[in-house]
Amino acid sequence: CASAEDCGGSDCVFLGPCLMVQEAVVEDNVVRDNVAERFGGGIFGFAEAPFETGGARVVASGNTVTGNVASDGYGGGIFVQSRAVRGTTEALVQGNVVEDNEAVYAGSELGHGGGIGAMSLTWDFGGRSSVLITENTIEGNTAGYMGGGVRAEAGSFYGSPWSFYYSYGTDTMRVSANAITSNGAFDGGGVSAWMGAMAAYSYYSPVTQNLVVGQNTISENAADRFGGGIEAFLQNGGWYYSYPQTGALQVAENEISDNTAGEGGGGLFGWNYVSWYGNPEDVPFEVSGNTIGGNTAGSFAGGAFLFSDADENYSIVDFHHNLLLANAAHDPEENDAVGGGALLAAGSWYGYPSGSSISFGHNTVAGNSADLGAGGVEIESMVASEGGGWAEVDLRNSIVADSAGWGIGGPVPGAEGAWTLGGAPDLQVNVLYSDVFDNTQGAIERTLVGVLQTEGLIEQDPLLDGDGVPSVCSPTTDAGDPADDYSAEPEPNGRRVNQGHLGATEDAVTTLPDITGDLRITGADLIEITTAFGATDGAVRWNAAADLDRDGDIDGDDLAYVAAQWGTDCR
Repeated sequence: CASAEDCGGSDCVFLGPCLMVQEAVVEDNVVRDNVAERFGGGIFGFAEAPFETGGARVVASGNTVTGNVASDGYGGGIFVQSRAVRGTTEALVQGNVVEDNEAVYAGSELGHGGGIGAMSLTWDFGGRSSVLITENTIEGNTAGYMGGGVRAEAGSFYGSPWSFYYSYGTDTMRVSANAITSNGAFDGGGVSAWMGAMAAYSYYSPVTQNLVVGQNTISENAADRFGGGIEAFLQNGGWYYSYPQTGALQVAENEISDNTAGEGGGGLFGWNYVSWYGNPEDVPFEVSGNTIGGNTAGSFAGGAFLFSDADENYSIVDFHHNLLLANAAHDPEENDAVGGGALLAAGSWYGYPSGSSISFGHNTVAGNSADLGAGGVEIESMVASEGGGWAEVDLRNSIVADSAGWGIGGPVPGAEGAWTLGGAPDLQVNVLYSDVFDNTQGAIERTLVGVLQTEGLIEQDPLLDGDGVPSVCSPTTDAGDPADDYSAEPEPNGRRVNQGHLGATEDAVTTLPDITGDLRITGADLIEITTAFGATDGAVRWNAAADLDRDGDIDGDDLAYVAAQWGTDCR
């Protein structure tokens, strides 16, 4: 391809024009019962491009890959690596059936990716590497260590213990639109996604690293330890001249259901670790738009386990617009598991005097249970015992309802918890503009009172249906932070954001078009509309309450809002 126009939809459009592209394709095969000593029990693909004008692409598509083994290896069914050394490389794993493969752990750093293992790396300035794993059926695979279904490694990664291959260019790893079912591993039963956001000597060359796990169905997977559905780990770091650096690790819009973890994070285990000179604002850790339901864990965090951990600088985990529904933390022997919906842990694992925070906003946590403590959201901190560190959890615009246990709780700040080792009690917990209702032990556990700030807190029935969606009569409508952006919500939106996982989105529940203020939509509201119909702001017949969309004009739109809710009674 000499130019973008020449590509015409051909394969080279993925790598860009003006590249000499070499391609290897493994397509529509049955690959079964093979063994590799290290990488790729069934299929092995490696794309490398050493020069600025070079491009390489490997493709595995439409294959049935079953019963293969990587013994002491990586990628029991399929292994691909994209490595750009100044050039541009890509690996595509699409539309395969990957079943009953195994990556064996034999005491090495491997045993990853029972079904699919993938690595992406840019090794020199200006390189571009991309891996896409999409539309595969991944079922019944096992890994001795990490990633029963998929192991996806991007950015910088371990070359040997405490030694990294650093990134120097643009690196993207995507695991999207797959069906990942009934896989197992020590950590990350369904998916293990690791990204090292670390660069060295990159002062004159921008570094961009992205890892996305999105729009997958992840169900009935199991981990012996952490992350029954998904294990996601980001190491934010750097060395020498390591900026500018951009990108993100994102876990977004997945259906994560009925997974189990022996210890923590039945649905999801997410850990942002900031080391050396890492800057979490440059490479954020974001979990958003997921449905996490029916998952279980044996010690803590039936739904989601989030750890914000910093040695240097500070760390942030941003968890927003997620639905955590009917998850459970249960220890059948000791009956002391905590955090049915979520465990939020902020601190420093190694006790450094740094800062850690978790932003938990616009989430719905409903119908979760735990043996002890919080059935909804458990909060724990672990900061430097010598002082100087800080930890903060900001729970805002959220619904925490119908938990077996406390709605929000945790140990005395700084004390040992289910996950944290304790430390100085320098923790701030903010519960703001949220609804905490009908939790069997109460709204907020008294152990947090000394570090707690509340504002805009309500304790009213959010009127959720079986899918966690509030009714139009819910008190959580227009009850979010008045300073937050409501513009994405459909009209009429009351000019204030809703609480819960649908708040501030196009799927938000609309405001009740109640012009008369009697909490029902009747002919009285219709009369108010028709009397003022056609009036604009400042006119004699103007009625501000009838201008439901606040556009300064009482018109057919306002009438349609009333008609859509005709007969609704919220008394």
